[in-house]
Amino acid sequence: ISATNVTIADMVGNPLVPVASKNASGVITDTTSPMLVSYNLDFNMGLLNLTFSETVSAASIVATSFTLLSSSNQSLALSYNLTTRSRPITLDGVTITLQISLSDLNTIKQMVGLAVNNLTTYLAITTNAAADMFGNLVIPISPRAPQNVTVYIPDTTLPQLIQYGLDVNQGTL
Repeated sequence: ISATNVTIADMVGNPLVPVASKNASGVITDTTSPMLVSYNLDFNMGLLNLTFSETVSAASIVATSFTLLSSSNQSLALSYNLTTRSRPITLDGVTITLQISLSDLNTIKQMVGLAVNNLTTYLAITTNAAADMFGNLVIPISPRAPQNVTVYIPDTTLPQLIQYGLDVNQGTL
């Protein structure tokens, strides 16, 4: 570390004796695992906003380690593991946003009773789901005690017809 005489002063205003260069007497490395504090699910935009206890590396996010469940009771719950097509769209930070792939969204929506509202939206994660900037893996959340969604935004987007076919021989549209 280096410091000038204007860096710090004591209580009566005496300046610090300048330090040209001084090595640290010791370094304590980060060994604390990050924890998922809360999450929001925006089904309208297809976003899973994850808030952790400390900065997490966006590159460390493993979507297949995230499981949505319909209940806190694992034996009664529907569940769905995200696929590799769902990816983080933000940089490293305390909050990471995962863009849920269209195929994941459509599959979840077909599972009647899963992620319909805040009462049917729970999340479990494995230890490989994320890591902090020092490589410490996230504290897992068991499917036996999944975490309930903090904010749930339902899908309000109206469907659009993208393509159709007409078979005049069969008389079908």
